[in-house]
Amino acid sequence: MPSLKLSDGEIRNQTGALVRYLGKAYKAKDGTNFYPGPADPMLSYKIDLYIDTQDAWFLETLKFTV
Repeated sequence: MPSLKLSDGEIRNQTGALVRYLGKAYKAKDGTNFYPGPADPMLSYKIDLYIDTQDAWFLETLKFTV
């Protein structure tokens, strides 16, 4: 399972949560957030739907690649 160690030593280790954290913590080149959160609920929904779908796909493919 992928994990991310933060500068304060805390570890994040759930893929969907990692993507959301990074999207909220870092800004794009134009200064906007990658993850809009409450500013655009519909776009946040679409992003979450995609992330959750990819997690399910990844877990399913693990069964066949090991």
